[in-house]
Amino acid sequence: MNIITLTPNPALDTHLESENFSRGGYNKARLIRRDSAGKGINLSRALTASSVENTCFMLLGKEGADAFTLPLYNIGMKLEVILTAGTVRENMNIHHGGEETVISTDGPAVTASEIAELEDRLMPLVGRDTVIALCGSLSDATDKGAILALLYRLKAKGARLVIDSKSLTAEELIPLKPYLIKPNESEAELLTGIRPEGLSDAARIAAALRDMGCECVMLTMGELGAVLASPEGVFIAESPKVDVRSTVGAGDSSIAGFLAAIARGEDYPKALARAVAFGAAACMEEGSLPPSPTNIATLLGVISVKSCDTQM
Repeated sequence: MNIITLTPNPALDTHLESENFSRGGYNKARLIRRDSAGKGINLSRALTASSVENTCFMLLGKEGADAFTLPLYNIGMKLEVILTAGTVRENMNIHHGGEETVISTDGPAVTASEIAELEDRLMPLVGRDTVIALCGSLSDATDKGAILALLYRLKAKGARLVIDSKSLTAEELIPLKPYLIKPNESEAELLTGIRPEGLSDAARIAAALRDMGCECVMLTMGELGAVLASPEGVFIAESPKVDVRSTVGAGDSSIAGFLAAIARGEDYPKALARAVAFGAAACMEEGSLPPSPTNIATLLGVISVKSCDTQM
C-alpha cells in the first residue's frame, strides 16, 4: 500500500510546563520540547517509527522551513515540501495542573497556484493502491475550494482518501465518500449535531456516518477508547490505562495504527486494536513524539475488540 500524508498547515509545537499557571498573570515555565508537527506530519512520524513506508507532503511557510524540516529528515522521514509565502505556524502547548492549554497562530495562506504545484507532484504517485491522508486544519486564507477540487481529482484517479480536518463541513466531507474519517467527540458533534456520551453511543453515531457514505468511520473517545464502523461491521475497543504525558498527536497516531494494520493485510477489528494501541502509546510520550513500537506491542496484548449491534 502506498501511503501519502498531506499536511496543509504544519506547525512548530512548543511544549511548556508551568506548575502554577495563572490566567492573566505572570507565569514561569520549563521548556519540555519543541517539535516540527502538524497532524499529517505526526501521522507520518508514527508510521516511520514503526517502519511503515510512507511519503509526507506538506505546504510549508518558507520562513523557517529549513529549521522545521531538518529534524524530520534526521529521523528518516520521506518529505515532499511545497513552499508558500509566510512563516511556519506555531502552537504553544502549556501543561499545568494535569491540564493542557493550547495557543495556536494561524498559518500562511495557500494559493491556487501552490495547490496546482502540489497536484503536479502528487498525481504521478497515485494509483489504485494509494491512500492519501489529508490531516489538519486549513489556514483561514487558504483556497479551500482548490483543495476540495484536488481531492476529487485524486479520488477519480483511484486514491482512497483519509480525511481528518475540522476545516471541512459535513456538506463538504460526505460527498467525497472518504475511505476513512476519524472524528473525536467534539468533531462528531459538529458533523452530526449529537455529542457521543460513551462508546455505545459513539458506535451508533459512527454507523450513521458510515451509512451516509464514508467507508470507515473511526470515532475516538480519548481515555475511553474508540469505535470503528466498517464494511465488516461496527466494533468497540476500550483503551488501556496508561501514564499520560501528552495527548498531542494521539489521534494522528491512531490513524497511523489503522493504516499500519491495513498495510499488513489485517482485518478491521485488528486495525481498530492497533489504532487504539498506537493512540495510547503516543500518550505515554512527551510532546509530539511518536508511539514506541515496544509500548505498542505491550498494549496490543491487553486490548480486546468486540462487535456492537448499533440497532439495540
